[in-house]
Amino acid sequence: MNTFLNAAQISLQEKCLNFIKTFLTECPSDSQSIAMLVKDLNRANLLTDNCDTNDAFIQKVLLIEGIANQDPGLAYSLASHLMVIEFINKFGNKTVKEKYLNKLYSGEIIASYAFHEIQAGSDLSAMQTSCIGNKLSGHKTWVVNGNLTDLILVLAKNNTLILIENNHHDQSIETSQPILKLGLDKAITCDITFNSHEIINENIFNAKDLNNSNELINFIFDTGKVLIAACCIGLLESAINEAILFARERSQFGKKISTFQAIQFKIADIEINLASAKLLTYRAAWSIQTNHPEARLYAAMAKSHASLVARCFSAEAIQISGSKGIVKDCILEKFYRDAKVLELTLETNEMQKNLIASLVIQN
Repeated sequence: MNTFLNAAQISLQEKCLNFIKTFLTECPSDSQSIAMLVKDLNRANLLTDNCDTNDAFIQKVLLIEGIANQDPGLAYSLASHLMVIEFINKFGNKTVKEKYLNKLYSGEIIASYAFHEIQAGSDLSAMQTSCIGNKLSGHKTWVVNGNLTDLILVLAKNNTLILIENNHHDQSIETSQPILKLGLDKAITCDITFNSHEIINENIFNAKDLNNSNELINFIFDTGKVLIAACCIGLLESAINEAILFARERSQFGKKISTFQAIQFKIADIEINLASAKLLTYRAAWSIQTNHPEARLYAAMAKSHASLVARCFSAEAIQISGSKGIVKDCILEKFYRDAKVLELTLETNEMQKNLIASLVIQN
């Protein structure tokens, strides 16, 4: 059993890392970053609709990991876009796929998901957004890419998912100013209100039409959790590299601090936990891609473990770097804030543990 990435996957990681380093030096605007990113990824042949279908989701996970290595906020913004692509690939009919997929891959349109409400975070039973006839009404919060989204995957009552087109001129869709948050700055996040917005019938996905009434919700959440886990491992890998570089250069008491056992133990702990988070994330990605019966379990474990490890050990990377690590223009300070936000996205880790325990006990 080989648990290592193959040569093609390693090459993809390297291409993604080189790409994002160049992109971030040329990208002039945070508010338009995701639109520019998707277009440039498509031009670089790193995000296309003709990639190897046997490895398609794992490629997306590696792409997110590589981008998060430099900017976790931009990676999460892309992850939100990819979640909608994966959903359409899985559940869309021929008409829906032909209408949206090429435009999503090329960056002609940007997608987002709108699941959460003020009183319905993890508790989806409290959902108030609803369809009456062919009209959608409700208020959604924490919509990533909400400032420029052209296609919104909305979760409504009765586990109904709806693709909503947003032409940015329709008064039945209102978008708030961006929410100022702790981290993930380039993942522009807004509230969106739907005021009797007219729905396209072919864009309605009702869970009651499926054999498993929760299949729609489970798939989109599980896919998102694995992509979030990829954000976390990309973030932490960059953080430990920064800390090691500092430890090699910094001298105290006449020695490089990398020679101190206390520092070495911190580095060892980070590497151990990063390796375990990577393995769990890759297994979860493979399980999603192959429709493994335990995909939900691995997705929940990957998101919970990787986000916890990212938050705890980005703090240790700062500890190694001392006061340099808490300066505003230090990337470690940014990573620490980003990691905390990732820990809360797509249900808290406490909710992941509830799910993990439930699935394990059932089996």
